[in-house]
Amino acid sequence: MSLTRTSFPPRSPRSPRSLLWCVVCCCLSVSLSLSRLTHAQPSAPKTTSTPLIRLPQVERPTIQQRFAPRAKAFALWLGGVGHVRDDYYSSWGVSAAASYMWSDSYGLELSARHLWTSLSDEAVALRDSYGLTPDARPQSWAYSIGLLLGAGYAKALLGAGVTHIDPIIGLHLGLAHADERLIPTLRGVISPVLLMRDGLKVRLELAATVQFEQRERGLVMSTGFLPGLSVGWGETTKALRERVFPSKPTPLKKTQTSPSPKAAR
Repeated sequence: MSLTRTSFPPRSPRSPRSLLWCVVCCCLSVSLSLSRLTHAQPSAPKTTSTPLIRLPQVERPTIQQRFAPRAKAFALWLGGVGHVRDDYYSSWGVSAAASYMWSDSYGLELSARHLWTSLSDEAVALRDSYGLTPDARPQSWAYSIGLLLGAGYAKALLGAGVTHIDPIIGLHLGLAHADERLIPTLRGVISPVLLMRDGLKVRLELAATVQFEQRERGLVMSTGFLPGLSVGWGETTKALRERVFPSKPTPLKKTQTSPSPKAAR
């Protein structure tokens, strides 16, 4: 393998015209890049002393205070209820309850109901036609304890004024007395509470019940619907304490003023 040495002719120097074209191209590229930067980040407009549009002076929005505080508040209730079940019995009665909310979201309620129970129309027809009666027993009393859950606040425009509403969800466990039987009862309720003045409240109860009764044929589950309407009164513990034990205003102390030199003369 042989190597041969070749010689190249020397390069001629560039002409002034080519150097000028290179300088012009560099200037154009620099100017284009600067123009892109200025368009990407526009400068802030100059502020004038007089605005073009005068906006009205309005107050800053503020959060409205609640109509009635719910935390550490108690209430006493009295009203009427109805209990329609699928065991051929229907009940109507009165109810009394006492509730206490230890926070804005959670509370506890004790309730009692006295019921007058009668056969439904279907049961009366079966009794008159075939002489059959249900193996369930008519209920007379019911007691329950429940956990309350505050589901927020609401307002509604009724008539010419605004009505404040407290939506309350409850889950109650209790016993129903039916002759010699004690029936475990589970009750879920949705209660919109209308807040009135001076601590008065109106509560609408929409409840569904599940009961387990030991009958002649064994343990039977029955479901029902229990609506109710009650009127109550309640306040916070702090407001009740101030109402029962009002704080006495502190008397103002009289300060003795020294006579001026002119009056002494």
